[in-house]
Amino acid sequence: MSNADKRMELAAKFSRFAPYRLNILIYRLTGGRLFNKTPGGNLKILLLTTTGRKSGIQRTHPVMYYPNGRDFIVAATNSGNDKLPLWYLNLKTSPNAVVEVGSLKTTVSAREASGEERASLWNILREEQPVFKVYEKLTERTIPVVILHTAENP
Repeated sequence: MSNADKRMELAAKFSRFAPYRLNILIYRLTGGRLFNKTPGGNLKILLLTTTGRKSGIQRTHPVMYYPNGRDFIVAATNSGNDKLPLWYLNLKTSPNAVVEVGSLKTTVSAREASGEERASLWNILREEQPVFKVYEKLTERTIPVVILHTAENP
């Protein structure tokens, strides 16, 4: 294993314990000028606010995204954990959410990609963010790819 691969695997394992609340706070305080990029890749970070499937409480999660026109492509990696991320489970129950990119907020509707569409988008995400390749190795589940359609799109 190369040194770069070892660093990527270490970063993947550390991300499981990252202080997400601090990330959200700094992101919002700076209008997304800080904590908006991911190390080791080209993906940026958005804030995704979903409605809790059990509690009904609004919860915000920083999520890496790939822009696709006016939509956002995200992967439910959960840092390679075998459990699905809470935001993904929330979207399965209630697909409407709010996305913050920088200081801009927009309403989105989530749809899970499948088949060839999922495979194509997953390949793009893996190339743009190499740590996703590590996450894929850390879990036995197929990592879902979600398309967040902006409300302005038909």
